[in-house]
Amino acid sequence: MFKMYFDAFWGFIKTNAEALKIIFAVVGGLFALKQWRTQVMHKRAEIVKELICKVRDDEDISKVMRMIDWNNGFEYYGKFMYKGVNKEGKEILIISESLGRRFDKTLSHYAYICYLLKRAALQKKDIYMFEYGLKRIFDNPHIRNYLYSIYHWSKSRGAKCSFEYLIKYGLKKHFLSKDFKKVNSPNYTRCLRLASETEEQSEEI
Repeated sequence: MFKMYFDAFWGFIKTNAEALKIIFAVVGGLFALKQWRTQVMHKRAEIVKELICKVRDDEDISKVMRMIDWNNGFEYYGKFMYKGVNKEGKEILIISESLGRRFDKTLSHYAYICYLLKRAALQKKDIYMFEYGLKRIFDNPHIRNYLYSIYHWSKSRGAKCSFEYLIKYGLKKHFLSKDFKKVNSPNYTRCLRLASETEEQSEEI
């Protein structure tokens, strides 16, 4: 009896060998795909965690985001400036190179987040964690003017702006107006000379 069942089973295996190979391959492939997706999900979670921690724990970035959040304490007119008081007790603007570096560091961090989203290393649901910060950045008129100035300054010199992906995100989400890419847009103040304007000034001198 056992031999009869064994022979029948073995016959089934030999008859359907190719089909079984395909089934096992599909099952194995699905299992591998599930494992891969789990690994990718965990990797994305780690990336998001690191990005959030940097926003919160990095002294320069957290300080700049507080200034942006409260929408005071700084302005941009070709240089970043902070508000101070002179000997007469009058409020003045003081140029600060270190403040400029802090803003560059902060904007570069958010540009990197936008880059990861563009390259699909992050998904749209991951970016929700940073949407508030991104919106606050684009809401500030001085930062918009800074991005506008840097974008056209770089373009006039044949180079890409270091905040390219941040700007692309702002345009896509309509945080920046469509005429952002125009050299003399009425919606922005350009505070840096273009390459052609610098050359013209040199010739006059």
